[in-house]
Amino acid sequence: MSEDNTNNEQQSNNQYELERVRWEGVLSSPIGKTPFGFFDQDATFIDFAPKAADWAAKRLGYPIVDVEMIDVQFYACFEESVTEYSSQVNQFSIKQNLYSLKGTSTSVNLTTSVMQTQPLPFYLKLSEAYGAEVGAGGNVDWRKASLKVKSGVQTYDLQGLFNQYYIDPKTGEKKLEKIEVKRIWHHPPPALNKIYDPMSNSGMSHSNLLNEFNWSGMSPMGTQFLLRPVNEDLMRLQAIEFNEQVRRSAYGFEVINNKLTILPVPQKDFTLWFDFVYKRERDIAAVQGYVDADEFNTMPKTQTQVSEETTQQVVMNESSQGINDGTQKAIASDEDENVYPKRPLEQSGDSVTDVSNVPYQFHTFGTINDVGKRWIMKYYLALCKELLGSVRAKYQSIPIPGGETSLDGDALRGEAQQEKEQLITELREDLEVTSRSTTSEQLNQVADNLQENLRKVPNFLYIG
Repeated sequence: MSEDNTNNEQQSNNQYELERVRWEGVLSSPIGKTPFGFFDQDATFIDFAPKAADWAAKRLGYPIVDVEMIDVQFYACFEESVTEYSSQVNQFSIKQNLYSLKGTSTSVNLTTSVMQTQPLPFYLKLSEAYGAEVGAGGNVDWRKASLKVKSGVQTYDLQGLFNQYYIDPKTGEKKLEKIEVKRIWHHPPPALNKIYDPMSNSGMSHSNLLNEFNWSGMSPMGTQFLLRPVNEDLMRLQAIEFNEQVRRSAYGFEVINNKLTILPVPQKDFTLWFDFVYKRERDIAAVQGYVDADEFNTMPKTQTQVSEETTQQVVMNESSQGINDGTQKAIASDEDENVYPKRPLEQSGDSVTDVSNVPYQFHTFGTINDVGKRWIMKYYLALCKELLGSVRAKYQSIPIPGGETSLDGDALRGEAQQEKEQLITELREDLEVTSRSTTSEQLNQVADNLQENLRKVPNFLYIG
């Protein structure tokens, strides 16, 4: 009876041994055996992966102890270690270069590319926005329109001159195209026109000039070749401008919410020109950096009739600007496709917007130097330990002839997790040392040390 029990136990152990999967020490090609196949075309990876698997198995105790892993698991860990290294390096590069890459094309692979350290393209785009605001270039058109100013009418609603509409891509509502006035072409005559006006107190008539030099009573012929400094002309111009501003009614204008007030009250009819921008067009340029004619298209401007309410001012209310205004025909209609954008306002999909679409890809294993490969090997071994620990943790012990043996799954997993965290921290610290800010500080320190050393060099005294 005892002999039968012994035979059954041996058969059970043999069956258990047959069910166990272990590394057999046979090297094979990794092509088609990695989960994602990122490096199936990388000759260096294909040649290195079997050797790395053999190295990792021996570091885990093979052939003295069994390693419950096969080639596909070793290759999966090796692929993950390479991608992790590439991901950490790319994250660092993205943080360093994102300021310069925003708005650039996503179609170019930036991996291992040399980037300019100065974010000049970003500065140029920023200057375009400033230029558009002050009328010195930019990416938004300044348009011109005219206003028929009437005698005695002082205030006008410039928005009322426009009756263009567009369809809001989110709500589908028809909305009025808002404008923003940038410049009013209504200025007093330049003070230079009055600098030689004898009727002006600060003018430069011949008599005034001779009196200032105590040459009164002398012939003005002597002043024909008199050279005066430029600051004298500037002071006279300033005096004339102050005289006009203090002793006479202010000649100018005031614009609040596109409501124009002309100073002083006009005494005759005339045409006044002004510059303006469409607010929606500027919003599109702020998002995309440019304005596409297909995304922004508005009908040509038309001038409405300015109705005089009082002798002092006229302001068109918003009810007279609507589509159902009986005094004028609305120029926008549902059938007019040119009024509406052809597609909703959205960010172009081929431009860098944030860290999610910066065109960095996995580094090929062949382009990684020996320092990087050494880090990959350490991280690879930690992954293998973690995976082997997970496998062994499924069984606290296994039967062997005459007893059982315990496995070290939990210990391997804990050791692997600690090694992984330490390796990631070390890599990030090494990358941070090469950052622009750190490099700049190091260069400054080198320059300061050089200057300090040069001060100790004795100067040569030349005696002629």
